[in-house]
Amino acid sequence: MPSKNLISLANLANLVTSVAKGLERKEICINGRSTNYIEAGSGETLLFIHGFGGTNHMWRSWLQQLKTQYRVIAVTIPELEPTLNFSKAHYSFRTYSEWINDFLENIGVSQCHLLAHSTGACIAAFFASSYPEKTASTTLFSPPNIGQLSKNEIENTFDRVLELDLTDSNQLKRLISDSFFNTPTIPMLILNQLTKTIDARQQDINFMLRQLSNASNVLLRRLPLINSPTLIIGGKSDHFLSDTKTLLHFKHQINGSQLELLEDCSHFPFQEQTDISMALFENFIAKTLNKNLVAS
Repeated sequence: MPSKNLISLANLANLVTSVAKGLERKEICINGRSTNYIEAGSGETLLFIHGFGGTNHMWRSWLQQLKTQYRVIAVTIPELEPTLNFSKAHYSFRTYSEWINDFLENIGVSQCHLLAHSTGACIAAFFASSYPEKTASTTLFSPPNIGQLSKNEIENTFDRVLELDLTDSNQLKRLISDSFFNTPTIPMLILNQLTKTIDARQQDINFMLRQLSNASNVLLRRLPLINSPTLIIGGKSDHFLSDTKTLLHFKHQINGSQLELLEDCSHFPFQEQTDISMALFENFIAKTLNKNLVAS
């Protein structure tokens, strides 16, 4: 079968590209399971957390640009990666938050600035509410619709995805289309491989999505506990996965947080509007570090 060869070639290409750009790929074992992360630079630590179906490689352009000023680390989280190697564990934002804490302890990081996307943003928010002493700042890209803010308003993202049959290439293409303002072209070979992978893991995926849906209301109650400086960035055209009402709710619940809604942008602001997102983040972290310097 060509799938394993394709995955191997893709991993090799990512590794070569990362090394060529000065990004070091490392392996680590957390709770008996191996994963990898990318690291570069020195100084204040920035930890990048991907969402469901992502990997640490989605942050490479950000790592490349920020490594000259900071220590940048992007980790691939088991179960959230595209290989979908599930452990049949209990999935919640709390357990993922504890996994991030274990990861940081294993690599010797006592405090970091979090940058996280989608499901990863939920994990980062839970981490910030649970480990305030370890969270220097929090940047949340497109946190998904979690819980129901009021009756009959905005269905939980995880429930909405559960309603889809992602083994149907047309429904998968629709989800991808809804996630981007300008939909990227995906080769049919890649699309077919993705639907086959999802088909092989459908029960595991649904099991995880149901548990994350159930965990959503817990996270909603914890948002007011976040006391780190927080920047929230979303796309005005993201109507399916991260509605503007949800982003406004995050802003209102997290004291002192800053919300930026970007034009011509859907669920991936850090990729669709890279320059604007980067400028917003650099301004945000500069103010955060200056406040910390004055306070000390």
